[in-house]
Amino acid sequence: MENFKITYLLGILVPILLGIFGIVLGDFPKMKALGLSALTISLLFGFILGNVSSSFFSNTFGNGVQLIAKRFLRWGVILYGLQLTLGDVLEIGGIGFLSDIFILLTTLPLGIWFGTKILKMDRDTAILTSAGSSICGAAAVLATEGTLKSESYKSSTAVATVVTFGTISMFLLPALYPLLGGGPNQFGILVGSTVHEVAQVVAAGASVSEKVSQTAVIVKLTKVMLLVPFLIGLGYWKKTQSEKGSSGSSQVTVPWFAVGFVIMIAINSLGILGDFAKQGLLRVDLLFLSSAMAALGWETKLVKIFQTGSKAFILALVLFLWLLFGGIGFEYLVLFR
Repeated sequence: MENFKITYLLGILVPILLGIFGIVLGDFPKMKALGLSALTISLLFGFILGNVSSSFFSNTFGNGVQLIAKRFLRWGVILYGLQLTLGDVLEIGGIGFLSDIFILLTTLPLGIWFGTKILKMDRDTAILTSAGSSICGAAAVLATEGTLKSESYKSSTAVATVVTFGTISMFLLPALYPLLGGGPNQFGILVGSTVHEVAQVVAAGASVSEKVSQTAVIVKLTKVMLLVPFLIGLGYWKKTQSEKGSSGSSQVTVPWFAVGFVIMIAINSLGILGDFAKQGLLRVDLLFLSSAMAALGWETKLVKIFQTGSKAFILALVLFLWLLFGGIGFEYLVLFR
């Protein structure tokens, strides 16, 4: 019993330490320039350690690691709402919000359809990969995993696709800026609505100008708000699927962390928290999410990625091409005319 408590605590401590390590590395300017966030770094190191360590350590630490992956994930999504206010939505205007809506409503169903029907992927991996590409990268994958209750390796595979193609977008879009025309606001909307990760959006926008970066970040954070109706819709869909397989009825469960996310947006919009408290909570949020990513990486085994990884990357490539050409086409028709 005593040994169980020790290994359980170690299973909790290891991903937290990896999360702290990821945060420290993520603060380095070179990492920021590459668009590598603390979440990505934590996932990578968790994955490496989880695969090189013996099966004894992996199995022994399992319960504690799973606790971090689930609990820290949900609390991290809640506090993520402190990055956004309703004023941010109003600032970008209807065009920016319309761009976010367009990208979500086209990319998400395209990804789920192409993944399950064309590539014959399992449903959860297709949804996770599509959510990461169409909403807000790793944060969307984590939140979706919490609703689907899917296996950890599927989330890690989806996050890997976000990192890969989001990084390509981060370098490619600024190179296309001189060719597209339009001003910094228009290009900022394009970057914010099509680049995968918040950190990648910051890096892509800053490489062009401060104005582009500001607009892009606001558009991206506004897109994060769309995570809530998506999760509610996903929960309803899961409920209907479960009803088909059983004679009884089940209730639609609204993810409690999605409700908490909205509450945090409201609190931030009202300015209830002082700047010191807000910044402190955002650092705690970063620790929650980084630790959850490290835990997901730890639970992800290379052999399982090989089973589904290639299809996930093909799907992510298709979505990347759609985000690039479909996004540019929409932005050109609406913004650059």
